[in-house]
This record gives sequence, structure tokens and C-alpha cells, in this order.
Amino acid sequence: MLNRLGMQARIAIGFVPPLMMMLVLSLVAYNGVSSITTATTTYLNAAGDQLELSRMGDCLTDANVAVLLFDRRRTPNYVEDFRTNVACMRDMEEKLTERAAVLESLVNDYATGFSSFVALDGQKAAVRDKALDFGPWTSVALQDIIRTSYRGGNLDAMLTAGEVNTLLNRSLALVERFLRAEDLSAETEAQARIDEAAAAIETLKAQVSSDLQRGRVAIAEALMENYRARVSEARALMEKEVAARARVLDTLAPGLSAQFQDIDHRLRQSQEALGQETVDTASATGNQVTIITIAVLAGSLALSWVIGRWISRSVGNMANTMREIAEGNTDVEVQGAEHQHQLGEMARSLIVFQENARARTEAEAEARAGREAADAQRLQQEEERRQQEAAREKSAAITKAALETFAAGLDGLSGGDLTVRIGSIDPAYDAMRLAFNQTMERLEDTVGRIKASSASMMGSTTAIVDSAQELSGRAESQASSLEETAATMEQMSASVKTTAESAQQVRSAALDASERARRGSGVVSDAVQAMGRIEESSAKVTNIIGAIDAIAFQTNLLALNAAVEAARAGEAGKGFAVVASEVRTLAQRAAEAAKDIADLIRDSTGQVADGARLVREAGDALVEIRDAIETVASRVADISSAASEQASGVEEITTTVTHLDSLTQQNSALAEQSAANARSLGADADELVNLMTYFSVTEGAPSGRSRAA
Repeated sequence: MLNRLGMQARIAIGFVPPLMMMLVLSLVAYNGVSSITTATTTYLNAAGDQLELSRMGDCLTDANVAVLLFDRRRTPNYVEDFRTNVACMRDMEEKLTERAAVLESLVNDYATGFSSFVALDGQKAAVRDKALDFGPWTSVALQDIIRTSYRGGNLDAMLTAGEVNTLLNRSLALVERFLRAEDLSAETEAQARIDEAAAAIETLKAQVSSDLQRGRVAIAEALMENYRARVSEARALMEKEVAARARVLDTLAPGLSAQFQDIDHRLRQSQEALGQETVDTASATGNQVTIITIAVLAGSLALSWVIGRWISRSVGNMANTMREIAEGNTDVEVQGAEHQHQLGEMARSLIVFQENARARTEAEAEARAGREAADAQRLQQEEERRQQEAAREKSAAITKAALETFAAGLDGLSGGDLTVRIGSIDPAYDAMRLAFNQTMERLEDTVGRIKASSASMMGSTTAIVDSAQELSGRAESQASSLEETAATMEQMSASVKTTAESAQQVRSAALDASERARRGSGVVSDAVQAMGRIEESSAKVTNIIGAIDAIAFQTNLLALNAAVEAARAGEAGKGFAVVASEVRTLAQRAAEAAKDIADLIRDSTGQVADGARLVREAGDALVEIRDAIETVASRVADISSAASEQASGVEEITTTVTHLDSLTQQNSALAEQSAANARSLGADADELVNLMTYFSVTEGAPSGRSRAA
């Protein structure tokens, strides 16, 4: 069945499998390089995402610090710092290739929660100012009532108004502590003092008699109610502010940090998976290329040997048959005449040649018989016989020349010379000559095309080698860049560790200063309490002096009445008048002394109040200093923690970059291996071209000659 195939088909059968295997090799190599390139690109994108996420985490840390500082100091510049860092987080978020919707939502919630916190703080400050305005104005109104009651001689109203003013002043101190230190228990106690003052005002209403005094009491009561309402409103706003602060610091900030850590963890897992995938793909591609290259080499060598043996055996058999016929063996069997390819045409032409030789042999036999039968007529037919002999010799010479010509052509074909052609011969053998020449032309065209394909394969192999070498160079360049990046990250890690250690030392010093400020604040608090007790004692003494002054006033009136009655009694009342005069003088002196003592106590009370105020301010300053020191300590602790986390993150990034450097070097080695395999394939193709040089063809014949030539 295989003998039915022509020479062109046989050669094509020999070259189709290697070409198909080379195509498979090219596809496998291209697919492997594409997979490695895709995985490397994805890995670099993931590394970029992790870097952007780290920068975004820095912005989040700065935003958290701004929130803490605003909570401590309540200054607008920290609000602006927070907004700047939130804008930074949003800008970084847009650069992430893997953008999580929950991250955007948490950032927005964080910004909204802090804005609510800031707004409530502003409202609370406005209400606080109003409360601190209404309280002192109420005290002024009560002091006016005290003065007018004293001048009017209404001692009960004066004492009650003084009691109300004392309760109001206590509430003012408690409200001040409530608003400054956000002490809700102080607000509760202040409301209790205000309730007591309100109950005392009800008593005061019953003690005043004039409409003017009632109007003054009504004004003081209205101011106190406004004062009470503002304090209650400040408490409500403070509770809302505390809730908003807790939501920002205890819920939103930790939730956002947890989401950052989750995304960072997923990015690290993705990088590890991509690195392993790249290694597996490169290893599989190298193994596949090696196996296919070996298969192509072995298959090409085996097929070239089999096809060469197949073609040379058929051509050799045909040459042996022609040689036997030329030697006179007309009984030899001509094989392959039933096929329709070039060798079949040559076999059929050889059968015609064999038939002619048989006819010639039969003619010679008949001639010999005629000579024996017509020996008598030999003389008459001698001339005819010589002519016939000449014709036979000529025919034999023509046949021998034709056979020798065909034998020479077949010998050239057997030696690989495909340029052999049979020129002009006897017309009887012209069909055989045409068949032989057509066969040689088709064979020459086929071999020429195979040579051209081999040269093209050499060019493709060279291109693959160049591409693999270029890929290897790029991988080496990338490995060098990654090595420099790893060195930079190591330096950065050392700097961050140094910063963390310095921040820890500063934090220790700040905590020590905070403890000293706390002890100083306790001393000032004791001094404030002592001043308060002095103020209370001074108020009691003032009340007693007021009572003494009132008694002296009444004694003076009684002495005056006694003097009048003594004057009415005449001589009998002279002694009594003298006593009344002395009593009046003593009463006036007592009133003056009481007034002097009251003035001194009033001055002392004012000085004590100023001293208490200064001590309170010093205490507040110490509290602010302590809070500032604690804020600094907290800030330094945050900086130390952030620096430690940054150092850990930088070390992890350094490890990742080092791992990526190792993978890139492995990729470079695999690219070098691919280039070596491609060069081996080029050597195999070169060997195939050398094998095809066994056949000699006319230059330019494959591209300029048609199959029907």
C-alpha cells in the first residue's frame, strides 16, 4: 500500500511530523513565557497595592493621632490635619487595583463620625459660654438684692439673698469643673445646689415687701432658670459628644485598622500564590520544551533515515531492472507498473522497452530461420541481408544507447543528483524520456521546497533564541533592580527601629513629667479646697458682722428713743439720758467697728477669692500641663508603636522583595535554559539542512518551476 505513494508524497510524509512537533514546541514555549509574564505582572501589581496600602495606613495613623490630639486640646488645626489625612487615604484608595467597597464605606463613616464629634464640640462650647454668662449675671442680681436689702434694713431678705448667692457660687465652681473636666457628677451636684438656691428664692420672695425688690428677685430667678437650662443643655450635648467620641475612637478607627490588616493579609497570600505559580509554570515549561525538543530530534533523524531508505530502495530496484534488460534479460519482472506516480510511469516505460527488446529477439530468431531456409537464395538476397543487418545493428545501437542513457540518469538519481535530465534519443523511447525527465523535475522541485522550509525553520529557531536571550537579559535587569530595592528596604528598616527606640525613651520621660504634674495638681486641689473653706468662713463672719451692725443700729435707735424719753422726764431722766447717750455712743462705735471689720473682711474675702481664683487657674494650668504631657506621652507611644509596626512591615516587604529577587533569578535561569534548548533545536535544523545537501538541485528551481513542468 505504501508503494503506491510517489516520491513527493513520501518526502512530505517524512517532514510533516517534525514540523508539527516544532509547531507544538513553539506553542508550548510561547504559552509558558506568556504565563510567566502574566504571573510576574500580577505579582508586581500586588506588590504595588501593598505599598499603596502601607502609605494609606500611615495616613490612617496620622488621622487617628489628629483625632486624639483634638480630643485633648480641642483646637481647629487638628481638624484640618484629620481632613488632610482622610483625603490622602481616599487618593491612595483610588490607586489600588483591588479596591474593596467596605474600605471606602469605613473611611466615609470615619470622616462623618469625626465631623459629628467636632460639630457637637462646637455646640457644647457655645452652650458653655452661655452658661458661664448667665451664672455670674445671676450672682450680680443677687448682690444687688443684698445691698438694697441692707440699706432698707431687711436683714432677713439680706441673709436669704446671701445664702442664695453662696449656693449659686458653689454651683458655679461645680459647673466650671463639669465643663472643664467633663465630670458629670459635678453637674449633678451643681444642679442640686441650683435646686436649693431656687427653694431659697421662694423664701426670699416672701421676705421682700417692695415692688422694686420683687422685680429684682424675679430678674434673679429668671437668670437662674436660664442658667439651669444652659447647664442641662450642656450635659445633653456632652453625653452626645461622649457617644460620638466613643464611636470614632472605639469602633470606627479599630474597624478601619482591622480592614487594613485583612486586605494586607489577602495581598500577602496572593503574592505567595503567584510566586509559587510562577515557579511551577517555569518548571513545567522547561520540562515540556526539553521533552519535545528531544522528540523532534529523534523523530527527525529516524524519519530522514527511513524516507531515504524508502526512496533509494525503490530507485535502486528500478535501476537494477533496467540494467538486466539492457544486458538482454527480457524475462525479468518489472515491478510497480500498476502505480500512478512517477516511478510507476518509469516502470511502464521500462515494460515498453522490454517488449521492444523481446520483439527484436524474435526478429533475430526469424532472420536466422530465414537464412537457414533460404540458403539458396542467399546470394540473391545478400544485399538485402546486409541492409537488414545494418538496420538491426542500428536498432541495437539505438537501444543500447537509450538503455545506457537511462542507466546514467538513474545512477545520477541514486547518487543524489536531481539535475540529471535525458536529452534527445530515438523517438521510440521519447515517452520514456519524458516520463523520466518529469519525474526528476518533480523530485527536484520537492527537494528544493524542503530545503527552503529547512532554511525558514532555521530562521524561526534563530528568532526564538534571540527572544529567549532578550527575556533572559530583562530578567537579569529586573533581578538587579530588586536587589537594590531590598538593600534600600533594609536601610529603611534600621532607621525605623532607631526612631522607635528614641520614641520609647521620650515616652518614658513624658510619663515621669506627667506623674510630677499630677502630684502638683493634687497639691493645688488641696489649696483650692482650703481657699473655699476660708471663703465660707469669711461669708459666715460677714453675716455675723451684718447681724452685729443691725443690732448696733437697733441699739442706736433704742438709745435715741431712751434719750427722747429721758428729755421728756426732765431732771429725773438726766441720769438715764446720760446712760442712753453713752449707750448710743457705744452703739455708733460698735456699728463703725463692725463696718470697719466688714470692710476688712470684704477686702480679705476679695483677696482670698483672687487667691482662690489664681490657685484654681494654677490648678487648671497644671491639669492642662498634665493633659498635654499625657497627650505627648500617648502621641509618642503611638509613634513608637507605629514605628515598630512600620519596622515590621518594612522587614516583611524586604523579605518579599528578596523572595521576588530569587524568583526573578530563577526566571532568568529558565530563560537561559529555553535559549539553550532553542539553540539545540537550531543545530538539529542545521543538521537537517546538511542532510538535504545530499540532493543536488538547480538554483532557484523550487520557487520558479511549477509541478507540471
